[in-house]
Amino acid sequence: MTETTTPVPARRRQEPSRSRPLLALAVAEARLFLRDPLTTLLGVLLPTAVLAGLGAIPALREPTDTFGGIAFVEYFAPSLLAVSIAVLGVQNLPTGLATYREKGILRRLSATPVSPFAVLVVQLVLNLATVAVGSVLMVTVAVAVFDVPAPRHPLGFVLAFVLGTAAVFSIGLLIAAVAPRSRTATGIGTIVFMLTQFSPGCTCRSSCCRT
Repeated sequence: MTETTTPVPARRRQEPSRSRPLLALAVAEARLFLRDPLTTLLGVLLPTAVLAGLGAIPALREPTDTFGGIAFVEYFAPSLLAVSIAVLGVQNLPTGLATYREKGILRRLSATPVSPFAVLVVQLVLNLATVAVGSVLMVTVAVAVFDVPAPRHPLGFVLAFVLGTAAVFSIGLLIAAVAPRSRTATGIGTIVFMLTQFSPGCTCRSSCCRT
């Protein structure tokens, strides 16, 4: 009596070999990302630390006619969100990708099962996750500790946050595409970052955060 075996399709045998390198890349990039204290400080802790420093001054927690009858902490909180998004979107993201290109890492990855596009996706996801964590932390501290009013329309606030973040990160990806070196990306990103500070989005009144 002979025993028959069903051959395993070639696609099924290839699926683990494709997913494992991508997973290993994501884990490695996450470790490198978390090992950089500057990224953690700027992306997650800096907005909350600045807000806490301003809120520690009693005069800045008192409503004043200068800011339309609201406190300076409430007035400045939305700007901190814009600053944290801009730091990661137009400075950290393009500089990291340009460094990979300059050191030939992307070219070497083209000879492996992991494509350079996977590095782009992983870096983008890591930076977006950092923005989300830092923003949630800052908004929580602002509302719970310094009595900053929560957004009156949460869905509208989330939509504006997502669209704004997507726009800023699109600029960052454009910088990464045209900058041949990390220093060039840093210089362009710094100029763009300073320009964003004069845009209406970074100097809006606290009513923007309530919408």
